[in-house]
Amino acid sequence: MKSMTEIEKGRKSYHSNATRNSVHRASLLVPNFKGTTAQVSFLNHFLIKRGYEDVTCRITGVDQEGERLYSELFEITERKVYSFNLNEIFGDEASSYHVEFFTGKNLFIPFPAVMVNHYAKGFINAVHAYNRVLNDVFEDDLINANSVKEASVDVYLNSDIETFVTIHAGPFSCKGELSLELATKNEEYTAEKVVDIKRFTTETFLISDLFPKLDTIEGGVLKIRQPDQQMFYGRLLAGQKMRKSAHFSANHSYYDSSSVEEYWKEGYPSEQCYPFFKNYKNIIRMYPIQSPGLLNLSVIFYHRDGHELKKVSCGELKSPGSEFLEIDINNLMTDNKINADEITTYSFVASSNGPIPTRVNHQLSFAKEENKLFSSINLSLPNKEVFNPASKKGFRWGQLLCGNDIVSELGICFKFPNEDQEKQNVKITFFDESGEINSLEEMLSPKESLFFSTEEEWAQDKMGAECEIKNVWFTVESDRPDMGVIIVTHNESTNNCTGEHGF
Repeated sequence: MKSMTEIEKGRKSYHSNATRNSVHRASLLVPNFKGTTAQVSFLNHFLIKRGYEDVTCRITGVDQEGERLYSELFEITERKVYSFNLNEIFGDEASSYHVEFFTGKNLFIPFPAVMVNHYAKGFINAVHAYNRVLNDVFEDDLINANSVKEASVDVYLNSDIETFVTIHAGPFSCKGELSLELATKNEEYTAEKVVDIKRFTTETFLISDLFPKLDTIEGGVLKIRQPDQQMFYGRLLAGQKMRKSAHFSANHSYYDSSSVEEYWKEGYPSEQCYPFFKNYKNIIRMYPIQSPGLLNLSVIFYHRDGHELKKVSCGELKSPGSEFLEIDINNLMTDNKINADEITTYSFVASSNGPIPTRVNHQLSFAKEENKLFSSINLSLPNKEVFNPASKKGFRWGQLLCGNDIVSELGICFKFPNEDQEKQNVKITFFDESGEINSLEEMLSPKESLFFSTEEEWAQDKMGAECEIKNVWFTVESDRPDMGVIIVTHNESTNNCTGEHGF
């Protein structure tokens, strides 16, 4: 784990000197799951945001033995969406795919803004790039100097749904012991598993196999220590899968910082506004994985005209600990007699009588129906102490999905509710594989959200029945730098959900 202090130091450095410690390669790994189609999709932000015209993308298929099948090279030169069906390119032999971007210009960030999509009839899962082969030994020194457990996994187990964890090996075989700790309401469990995963391949573990005494779990605190891997940044892919199909909903894990004492100096609360999606169950889950301390958590509901309706205390979270906090935003509104038609935005606030951890991580979850797959978006609350250059403006982008009963909804709002109370002009531009397809401007008030749905804009009858999946990307621009975007996607025939934040 790279410390937040080092991350902030790096951000300040490249804003003051763009030629120092330059980055010319960004990468990710993509697992291949039986019964699903694997796809990577991205907007050419290299050109749209930075003006880079010399970017190339190399995709390598790797077989079950960790051997290269072959590589394909693509030039990334147009202002449009690029999507690659990896199963079509490499057939059925690949175990995983290695995706790399190269340029002579400075990328600054070695993680590319790429979405990893897996889909089949009845579901789609979308997660941003979450693991990668490191660029050099100096990066390895920073990334892997401090080894911690992985957490932020929503644990759920019943007769229909199973929790799984997938480990990806990097450029070397992943060998060692996989160690798990699971704390439920009544008990604490441990499990160990010796693993030997060939380079660039994956292995998936089921919670029911690792903890065979458990038949049903409705939430818990799961922490996983995976074997250390050199020259690799290896988050876990974790989530829920249906027992009787290949359908799953998963996101990346996050650091367990409960043994790391790292705090902001000034003690400002960490907080963020989120769009309220009234057609979904909106849930926040928070696990005790922050730096040691006690957090006071609250939700502030805002009327769509900007005034505060009510601030509701949601309890305390002690870290380290064995208890997690789940906040059902819909129920919170009902209990406090708040009309869902009056709000579009709420704020989630973490404060403390002591210091505020630099990482205040949580899950934003959306569901359509009980016992169906729910989305789980991994997020960390921002703090006023995070470095922002004075000249920075708002630029966010992300992926929407449609086709084959797939509907995405986009929510846009400003992250900090009390910074600037003036309405701001927001420009939203949409792209597909042909290029720019639509652009519009809206005035957005603080404490208010804008919403767009692919069901309205790109209905199935407009695309044609043969459209299996359509990738629509968007950019959002504003003079305010604190733009926030959340995307929720569901399948209308099954009500399975997925979701992500924007880049």
